[in-house]
Amino acid sequence: MEDIAIQSDKYATKKSAELLADSLAQAYRDGYDNGYSEAKEGVAIEFIDLGLDSGTLWSASPLKDIDGKSVLYLAYDDAIQFSIPTEEQWNELRDNCSWECSWDDDPRQRVVKCIGPNGNYIEFNFNGHRLTTQSFYFWILDNKDHSGEQRLAASINRCDARINTEKKSFVFPVRLAIRGR
Repeated sequence: MEDIAIQSDKYATKKSAELLADSLAQAYRDGYDNGYSEAKEGVAIEFIDLGLDSGTLWSASPLKDIDGKSVLYLAYDDAIQFSIPTEEQWNELRDNCSWECSWDDDPRQRVVKCIGPNGNYIEFNFNGHRLTTQSFYFWILDNKDHSGEQRLAASINRCDARINTEKKSFVFPVRLAIRGR
């Protein structure tokens, strides 16, 4: 039997994910999908137009908890409740943007800047997989038939951006991508 602390942590994570999913869906219904959207409880989700040909807008930062202070880490099955990027959107971002890296020995100071064709940018601060200090990770919507427990995740190590398969039980930050224009 799981300890009550583990059960309560799982419950809180699931409920936070559900509330954010409901908030994002409501923001879309309210017509904010063209640049900025506002979620319930005052948690704002800002989307940046990087000038990509598809018109895809990327969230300025990973999803945060209900207080808007801490990055929300989710397993794949919880992350897909949100508008996570597709493999096609990730490839477009990776291939059509320029990448600048500030790679400090202190992982908290590491920043990778992704600059779109129009000069707008998003940053990836160190908030990836909790067990590594080498890469930034976030989930990619996986429509492929992988064997059981593996799903797609984007990883950025210095300025090397790629796609990997990772265990879907791992917890990563959630980046959003929506169709704009």
